[in-house]
Amino acid sequence: MNSNVAGTSIEIDNTVLEGIRSHVAGQYPAEACGVLLKQIGGSEVTTVRIRQFCMAENCSQGSDSLDSYRINPLRLFRMEQYWSELGFEVAGFYHSHPDRRAVPSDRDLDGMIPELAYMIFSVTPELVYAPRVWKKTMSDGSAVEMRVAAAKQNNIGSVVIMY
Repeated sequence: MNSNVAGTSIEIDNTVLEGIRSHVAGQYPAEACGVLLKQIGGSEVTTVRIRQFCMAENCSQGSDSLDSYRINPLRLFRMEQYWSELGFEVAGFYHSHPDRRAVPSDRDLDGMIPELAYMIFSVTPELVYAPRVWKKTMSDGSAVEMRVAAAKQNNIGSVVIMY
């Protein structure tokens, strides 16, 4: 396991997590996608605190939208500029896997940026499962699953995801 991955955690506000869950459920049967945002300039050596998310349009066309996602690069650039002015930066991305496990596909892995968090939700018509979080390593380009701690709330009402 890559040493950059060990001992790091993600905190995500419950309202953010519920907003993402609602988004991915509403896009079924297509893949939903979006951006995870953290505050700029925090002293986040071991914990990345996800405080906002930004829904994105899945630009994959036709049947590709059922098993892949693509965020328009120009829109992503504009999102980053907007959120930067508000004191946030990209911490990672989220997307859904309709009727499939929350494991990165080969296409997902090819598009992953090393060291960013990738939150994947498995979705069925009836249920949005708890997310699994992945990170692509710098050393060999493999995806490492982050260990998810018990979904307990800390004193600021956030779900803590360990990886």
